[in-house]
Amino acid sequence: MYQLHEVYLWMSNNLLTSLIFILDYIMIQCICNIYCSCIVLVPIVKRTWGASLPFIEFYSNVANRSIPTIDSGVPNTERGHCGKTFVILRRFVRTLNESNASENFSWLFIADDDTLVSIPRLLQLLSCYDSKDKMIIGERYGYGFSTSGRDGYDYPTGGSGMAFSSSAAKAIISDCECPSNDSPDDMIIGVCARRSGVRIIHNAAFHQARH
Repeated sequence: MYQLHEVYLWMSNNLLTSLIFILDYIMIQCICNIYCSCIVLVPIVKRTWGASLPFIEFYSNVANRSIPTIDSGVPNTERGHCGKTFVILRRFVRTLNESNASENFSWLFIADDDTLVSIPRLLQLLSCYDSKDKMIIGERYGYGFSTSGRDGYDYPTGGSGMAFSSSAAKAIISDCECPSNDSPDDMIIGVCARRSGVRIIHNAAFHQARH
């Protein structure tokens, strides 16, 4: 079952597991399991916030020509989406390495299916930063910090959306791998960011809340 939340999608976690888009030319990727109602849901995305996007691609764990979707090659998981997230990151980095692609793709934004996004406000925010700097912008959490500060790490919580500069995506992909497909992607990204010298910048415009 799914329902509409205002003009954006809200669905249970076992349906669409993530939506991502790449700025400035924007790529939408939705990852769903083989049993979800993607044929019903995708038109809703296209009619609402997806309608303003110049370029859209949908990713799934199965190819479907009627949508169409691209098979990510990662099976659906009940919790933790590290495998899928790293497929998206590697895809983004491969795109950057194509001729002239780096001029068109500056940022990668990853959001859950129930995250509300204002495309104009997001673009305005990202325009304040240089995508050549290694950074991830989002709602910053912390894990395992000691009083000395030597232990623990920051991570961007996935529920509020995560904006990766192109250089941050490259650094993470070159230095890190997922322990498993169902590892918590946002926390693994935090570990990788610390290892790779990627800054995680907190911005109050990114937030998640439970009601």
